Parts: sequence; structure tokens; C-alpha cells
Amino acid sequence: MFLNFCVSIIMNVHAGRHVLKVDCTSITIEQSENQDEEQLMIFYNVNIPEAIVNNNIERRTVFERVKNLLINDFRGSNVVYQICASYYLKHIDTDEKIVWSGSFFAKNNNPSRLLNFQVFDSAQFVDICFVATENVDEKLRNNNFDTKWQYDRLISVIVNIQAQVLGNHYVVRKRNLRLNARRHITFPLP
Repeated sequence: MFLNFCVSIIMNVHAGRHVLKVDCTSITIEQSENQDEEQLMIFYNVNIPEAIVNNNIERRTVFERVKNLLINDFRGSNVVYQICASYYLKHIDTDEKIVWSGSFFAKNNNPSRLLNFQVFDSAQFVDICFVATENVDEKLRNNNFDTKWQYDRLISVIVNIQAQVLGNHYVVRKRNLRLNARRHITFPLP
């Protein structure tokens, strides 16, 4: 039901990773013959910059704001989320740096993922996200993969949110999303 999109595909390449924002993408889902209404897959990527991640008070406040966004925009729809990171890798031989937001290891296990997909539960969301984003540098540095690319520093944490909704859902109207078109918008986290 839910697509496992890589966060780096949905976010603009390197743009605005130091900004607290929400990138929203909608994709119309092909209808089967027994479906009456059109459906969309909605992806929210909430980008939380490193300065906020490293401040416990601000981080908790931002997760409260994300929770409120999900409650307001999705209004009871089945929502899942995961937490990933965007960060710099440095080559140990050349000191070359690259930005990473996804798996760089062939056997996967996605070393940028800090929390696997969870079903959104408003009562537990903030605490789960807060714990998953503690000691991010340590988690990303100690990924136990044998590679010449090593973690250098965090850019941001990304809460990837996915929901399948009907074409007449509140979020479609509120965010001015359209059926039969891929739509991408960015807005400040309310």
C-alpha cells in the first residue's frame, strides 16, 4: 500500500537542507476497475536542520509541530513515517566530501535511516521521534560498514511521511494538490 520512496529522490538535490521546511509531493495512484474514487499518495518530508536536532528543547518542540501538522492535514488517514538523515561523507584517502541522503552500501541496511517505518500514533509520535534522533552523530558514525567513505557531519534529519488518501481528502484541497498530475510544493512547518 505504501511506497518505500528514498527520501533523496523526493527532496530537491541539496536545496534548503539547512531550513526547517516541509516538502510535499503528491502522485495520483492508478485506479483499479473496482475503485470508485481516485486516490493520491502524499509524501511529506519534514527537513529538520542540524542546529535544531542538537538542541533537545527545540527538537521536541519541532516534533510537536510535526505531530500537529499530521493531525490537522491527514485527519485520521492511515499515515506512516520514518526518520532518515542527510549528512556529509568524507573519503578517508582523498578528503573529498559528498552529501548523502540514502544508502551508500550495496547490501543496503540504509545507514541514513534512524527509524524504520512506523504507523503514526499521535500519543507516542513525539517521544518515539525524540529518542530516535538522540545521538545522531554517533549512530551515523558507527554504521559498521566497511567503506572508505566515512561520516563527517550532520546536515539535517528528515521525517518522511506517507499517506494514501482519496482525491477529495482535506489535505488535497488544503495543499492545492491535483489529481492526474505529480505535484511538488514546499512550505514552512506550521
